[in-house]
Amino acid sequence: MMVRDLEGGEVMNRKLILGFFVVLLLAGISQYSFAGEGMNLKVGFFERLRWEYADNYFNLNDDDESDKRNYFRIKTSVWGKLNLGELGFTEGGNFFMKLTNESRPKVYYGANTVGKNKDTTYEIHELFFDNFYLELKNILDSDVTLKIGRQDFKGQYANGFILIDGTGADGSRSFFFDAIRARWAIDDANTLDFIVIDNDYQDNKFSRFNQQKGQKLNLSDNKAFGIVLKSKVNDKLYVEPYYFNMSEKYDNKTELDMIGSYLKYKLDDATTLRLQLAYQDGKNGGNNLEAWGGHAYIDYTMKDAAWKPKFTAGCFFLSGDDPDTSKNEGWKAIYQRLPTPNAVIGYIFKSTEKKTFADWTNIQLYRLMATFTPFKKTSVTLGYDYAVAFEKLAGGSAYRGDGYVRGHCPYFAIKYKINKNINTSFKYWYFIPQDFYVDTSDPATFASAEIAFKY
Repeated sequence: MMVRDLEGGEVMNRKLILGFFVVLLLAGISQYSFAGEGMNLKVGFFERLRWEYADNYFNLNDDDESDKRNYFRIKTSVWGKLNLGELGFTEGGNFFMKLTNESRPKVYYGANTVGKNKDTTYEIHELFFDNFYLELKNILDSDVTLKIGRQDFKGQYANGFILIDGTGADGSRSFFFDAIRARWAIDDANTLDFIVIDNDYQDNKFSRFNQQKGQKLNLSDNKAFGIVLKSKVNDKLYVEPYYFNMSEKYDNKTELDMIGSYLKYKLDDATTLRLQLAYQDGKNGGNNLEAWGGHAYIDYTMKDAAWKPKFTAGCFFLSGDDPDTSKNEGWKAIYQRLPTPNAVIGYIFKSTEKKTFADWTNIQLYRLMATFTPFKKTSVTLGYDYAVAFEKLAGGSAYRGDGYVRGHCPYFAIKYKINKNINTSFKYWYFIPQDFYVDTSDPATFASAEIAFKY
């Protein structure tokens, strides 16, 4: 389905949305009539209310009001999963569809106070197809499962280092990839995934209700092909090598090959080592591209101690572009543009180095973190990040300092699980800029609080 404005305005939109809910309800009620044929339908609902506050997280300047933000994010999703049963040529299959809306009422947004323009008034945003895929299991009596369509990969690969977000330009509103994935279950310990991705700058594949014409999904159209092997070598060692060919038009057009591997090794019952190393080779804007990145962490958990503390120490690193060479050595964060591992530092990239937030490159992020569980349903995390750059900011940047230390960032998070369906959290980051930035830079703050309900 091509993107189009639906005639009939808001009335037509409401009828279409209501119709979708009615179809799901009727199908859910009638699911038992399909039981004898091996078919059934599950439906679900997700609602998240998140408050976010930010100050100086773009420009590091107390005197500039443009990046002072105080707003809400109301995210609603409804989904249906139809188990197709045995289809003759497969041992089973599923059709999954999810519709999502995220609207953002703004209390204060930059220099505009409530009511002065549309940026600070509450408007219902578009309803879009967040997932829409067909999964076919064990095709033709083989060990291959095929998933075709709009699907999420977040958290599924390389400890969250690759394929984090297929829609990096819309924040955490969505994460989907328009993709085909073939998974070969080699044996109980090994799977091999073949992935083809075809993502759009704006959503050109599905209709959107109450369409917002300026809504971007990515910084440009992008494509990729990849192979990922997941292998449990033994009870202590897990490895995940991967190869991807990626291309996007953003940032003077980039075409690259990336090869890397994730390794997880259990030293003992309490200690785990997590290592990642990846290499990129290709072209960017006509220049040769050669970059590298990865991470190294060690986790120590005291399962039998009071509050069950878990400690993590390590480093996240991505190469930077050396201005004294003709090559581009800066890491290209294709499918990694999400404000993790540090929310406030991720946003600062928008003004200081790149055209968008969380375009991660040129960073060493050293981390100390401790998580405690003082009560059964409550966890508390205390952390400290020390950020350093491999290269200085470009000579013409208004944010350029005379050093390599980006800054210090303590952070705090508390999560409380009310029950199996309702979760709450509060998170806070405070970034103290150092000599990588101009010496007049001011600290930056980012905080969020949310309650999420799922059924």
